[in-house]
Amino acid sequence: MSFKCSSSCSICKRRHHALLHRDQEPSKPAPPAAMLGRQQAPTVLLGTALVHVRDTIGSCQTVRALIDSASQISAITSACCNRLGLQPSRWTVPVTGLSGQKVPDVQGIVQLTIQPRDKPTPAIQVKPWVLSTITSDMPARQLPVQVRAKCSHLMLADPSFDEPAPVEMLIGADIFPQVWKNKCSSLGPGFPSVYSSVFGWVLIGPVQEHPDIGAQSMLVSLVSSMESIIERFWKAEEPEAAPPQFTEDGLCEELLNSDMRKDQAHQPSTYDG
Repeated sequence: MSFKCSSSCSICKRRHHALLHRDQEPSKPAPPAAMLGRQQAPTVLLGTALVHVRDTIGSCQTVRALIDSASQISAITSACCNRLGLQPSRWTVPVTGLSGQKVPDVQGIVQLTIQPRDKPTPAIQVKPWVLSTITSDMPARQLPVQVRAKCSHLMLADPSFDEPAPVEMLIGADIFPQVWKNKCSSLGPGFPSVYSSVFGWVLIGPVQEHPDIGAQSMLVSLVSSMESIIERFWKAEEPEAAPPQFTEDGLCEELLNSDMRKDQAHQPSTYDG
């Protein structure tokens, strides 16, 4: 530690060895560096459906929903909630996501009815939680035309399943048994499978023939060098200058001044008559 150093720097007179001295220079921000990598992985398609949701006046509006049996709750975005004219009630129970991470900005809970687009039944009651966002656009990028060609004979729950679009609602395990049926079929090797639901056929699974996404960039900013880290360490360890009365020179000066005052006090005065 610097306070144990028995000698001072011959350059700046501070309490560290001269070999550790660094001239202070104005810090310059390091330029960002780009790391490039290529990802060779298939796109995994999650099940989406276009459903009808009744708003506050009883009219049906189309909402794009993600069907996920692994979620214990259903959810809806605040933007969609506002579009439907629904007023969420306050809810204070915390919501956790993947790896136990707390979901931020839970705005409450609403009650609504969802149904298929082509018929009024079944009308399913659901109480989704209101979140600022559920997930990013799905799918992440346009799927190959071969996927759509494979399922052109089916009545799909989401006719635009292969085009990136926002997800406004999450249908979780709380109502999953009411929307899912027991039929499924494979579209062939390298293609997702199709599953039947009350909203139509839902596509789920990897798309092996998806074209490579190409180079991806991740911005990295190098902000600290080893020298700057050492310099900050010694600045943190550098003790502040002691007040003069606590230094050796200050004590000597105080003793000298005290002796001079005593001498002046005992010096006999003279009177010239």
